[in-house]
Parts: sequence; structure tokens; C-alpha cells
Amino acid sequence: DVYRVGDDSTHPPRLTVSFGQPAEHERMEVSRSLGLAQLDAGTYRVKVTVGSGSEAKSTVGWLTIVR
Repeated sequence: DVYRVGDDSTHPPRLTVSFGQPAEHERMEVSRSLGLAQLDAGTYRVKVTVGSGSEAKSTVGWLTIVR
């Protein structure tokens, strides 16, 4: 999920990417295109969540788009 910095907590993500891909190995490298051209210039918080069954882990990073 990609959230614009400054949006309140009720605002939905500006961009969401979701896919299901079963893990074939204990560790895998996965890449996806996010379509950042859809976003206006600004600073965004990017939250990535990976799940397995009933367990999920998330991490957050920051992204600045300049045009």
C-alpha cells in the first residue's frame, strides 16, 4: 500500500498492489511493477506486507516523487 504523507488515517491508500504467489522455496526474490506514474509529486509511505497462512509481516519505507 502507498499512502501520501499528510493524509489522515481515514484516507485509503493512493496505490495498492496485491498478488498471490505460492512460495516454492524457503526464500524467494519477487519483483513487481508499482505504477508510480499514477502518483502526484510528493512524499509517500510505502507499506509492504508478506503473508503465509494466518501469519503476516509488514515493513514500511519512504518514497519521494519529484517531477
